[in-house]
Amino acid sequence: MLSFERGLEAFREHLTEDTGVEVVPTRHGYTYLTWDDRRENWDTAEICLTPEALLDRLTGAVESYEQCRLLDGTRDPTDAERKAFAEAAERYRKRCLERP
Repeated sequence: MLSFERGLEAFREHLTEDTGVEVVPTRHGYTYLTWDDRRENWDTAEICLTPEALLDRLTGAVESYEQCRLLDGTRDPTDAERKAFAEAAERYRKRCLERP
């Protein structure tokens, strides 16, 4: 069964590498945060009320991170690159959904 803890464990490697993202527990649920280095302030704060919502948010975060890491905003990704970013994110998603 999917849980917040399982999702965080599956994405731990990504969360360690992507220092602009944090996921923190709050009394209202887990909150996904992104940091803006230029403004030195949080850019995004999104509550994830269910483990599935957190899984979807982190999957999207992996795709975005991989695109930024490779392209650094210099150009749009090719179709092949988009596919590679989606595949990287899907590997994390599958880790999360695998039975222990």
